[in-house]
Amino acid sequence: MAIFYCQTNSVSRSSGRSAVAAAAYRSASELLDQRTGLVHDYTRKLGVAETNILLPADAPPLTRNELWNSAESAERRSDSRTAREWIVALPAELNAKQRSALTTEFAQCLVDRFGVGVDVSIHQPDTAGDQRNHHAHLLCTTRQINEHGIGEKSTIELSDSARRKRGLTAVSDEVAAVRKLWADTANLALNHAGHAVQIDQRGLTARGIDREPTTHLGAAATAMERRGQKSDRGNVNRAVQQRNTERRQLTGKLIDLQAERERRQQRERQRKTPDPLAGYRAAAESARQNHNSGPVIIQIAEMKIKVAQRYLTIGKNPNHCGTEITQIAQQIVFKKLAVELEEKAATEKAATEKLAAEKAALEKAALEKAALEKAATEKAATEKAAVAMKATEKAALEKAATEKAALEKAALEKLAAEKAATEKVATEKLAAEKAAAEKVATEKLAAEKAAAELATVNKYTPEELDAVNKYITEREDKRIRGGDVSKHAHYTPGEGKLSFVGVREVNGQPLALVKRGGDVLVIPTDPTTAYRLQKIAVGNSVSIAPNGSIKTSRGRSISR
Repeated sequence: MAIFYCQTNSVSRSSGRSAVAAAAYRSASELLDQRTGLVHDYTRKLGVAETNILLPADAPPLTRNELWNSAESAERRSDSRTAREWIVALPAELNAKQRSALTTEFAQCLVDRFGVGVDVSIHQPDTAGDQRNHHAHLLCTTRQINEHGIGEKSTIELSDSARRKRGLTAVSDEVAAVRKLWADTANLALNHAGHAVQIDQRGLTARGIDREPTTHLGAAATAMERRGQKSDRGNVNRAVQQRNTERRQLTGKLIDLQAERERRQQRERQRKTPDPLAGYRAAAESARQNHNSGPVIIQIAEMKIKVAQRYLTIGKNPNHCGTEITQIAQQIVFKKLAVELEEKAATEKAATEKLAAEKAALEKAALEKAALEKAATEKAATEKAAVAMKATEKAALEKAATEKAALEKAALEKLAAEKAATEKVATEKLAAEKAAAEKVATEKLAAEKAAAELATVNKYTPEELDAVNKYITEREDKRIRGGDVSKHAHYTPGEGKLSFVGVREVNGQPLALVKRGGDVLVIPTDPTTAYRLQKIAVGNSVSIAPNGSIKTSRGRSISR
């Protein structure tokens, strides 16, 4: 059944975390952290069913990369909180469409409540875990977003003293309110889906449940338990479960003892108390034995017993209310007889209507038979006329066939002429495409020759060239598959401004990336140079000397 889980935590620089990295991991995407120059690529991560970004109505449209780099750049302190995450367990009773609608509704509530941007990621259950564990990660900016972009801190991020000055309660009260908001939103979704089950954000004690709560395992302890290794939290939960089992068993025994005690007391009271319905039962039995008593008198006597029992349940002595009980019993029996008479009349009426309907159906069938016979006669006459008309149509068809043959001959001659013209155009097109292909091949050979010459001049090793080729192949494959990736190629001397992109490492070989126009050019380098390059801001202008060394815009040489 559905369970309540709504937990919040913050992404803070003091713990070495980055909002860009957190967003990339939860959405299984590739993001560039412009503050550090690091690329966080989690596109191979499995289990992400759906992602979405919700922003305030007056906010400009932002991509995931723009949203979280803006959130990072808005903070100046080294211990700043750059994001707040809400993790919720989605009810297993809902289907995928209903889970998506519920998550979007809750995310919109957070946007409206705090004025922040919310990055939603719905995760599927782990293949090795509980297959009901559908859950969602809602990563929120810590600052509000308006028509001008990132603004001031949202109210939930303020200190308790700052909140009091604004007339707000403590942050813990705000968290509790959001947890209740999730419970109410989820319960409404369950109700609309036709499920009676509900979730409750309150603790066991507040809900009147006599049970000791367990501890949330967390990712690390869960992974240990799945490997068959016992964790400290798992041991604590097992001890709690054992105590809860013993408590249920003891409670059951106490309930059984109390019930047995009440039954004994009831039997003792019945033994000492005379039967107040003895007179009514004797009267009913006498009516059943009297052959002169009609069925109505017997029914009234039996009904008086039931009414007297009802008087006992409300604390009245039936022996003091005989006249009243008799009147009530007569009213009930007479009303029941009236209902039975009405039902009998309704049954007879239905039978009469059924007979009338059957008679009408027979008459209708006779009329339909006569109509069918008339239609058959008319059909025979029509067919005779059709035979005569067919002869006339045959002559017309023969004439039309002759004319059609002439038209087809003319059309064939026209198609032959058009085919010859089309083949001529196709031949000319193939020749043009062949020339273009030969031109591309020539340019490619020239580029490869230039790369080889550059490698000879710079004395690149086969390992360095292999690393360059492998990295270019991987990025080009991703670009061809439709990824948002620039074209990558070997660096060759040429015109155009160069800007620094970053440093990558393949098979232990550092690679420097520069951008010329829309293309990213790859140059092998050494660890020392790679370390120095990382101190250059992404986008700075650089130049490449004929010997392969890299210089900044100020003329400072960085490469080997």
